[in-house]
Amino acid sequence: MREGAQSAPDPWLEVDEFLAAGQREKATRYAAALRGREAQTLRALVARQRADDRASRAALRNARTQRTAGRHALALATLEETTARRGSILGVRIAFARALALTAVQRYRSGARAFAAAAEGARALGWSSLEARALEERVA
Repeated sequence: MREGAQSAPDPWLEVDEFLAAGQREKATRYAAALRGREAQTLRALVARQRADDRASRAALRNARTQRTAGRHALALATLEETTARRGSILGVRIAFARALALTAVQRYRSGARAFAAAAEGARALGWSSLEARALEERVA
């Protein structure tokens, strides 16, 4: 399951995947079609998004693969070596994945702090669904 997965696709994850694939126009159109509280924020983020950080993106994919295989320490090591740009969807996704990995290796206090940091990053972007999920995971 992808982080933030719900019955309906998370528009933030959808836009991030378009950007990762180099489909800026598709991301822009998708964001433009959105309605709701976060739509304007997401449209502005897409407009100012710089080139994708391929190394950080690869690290996130690798960590997800490691986590799915039950190799949580390797997932954490991969994420610890990654420095994604703050203020980006990718950066928040990496922060959340790092928090999951910390918790999986039973570093609960560090995991709680990492979930709080992921929630703060999501809040700064205006990504309320991931902010809520990170806060929920923090107290779980």
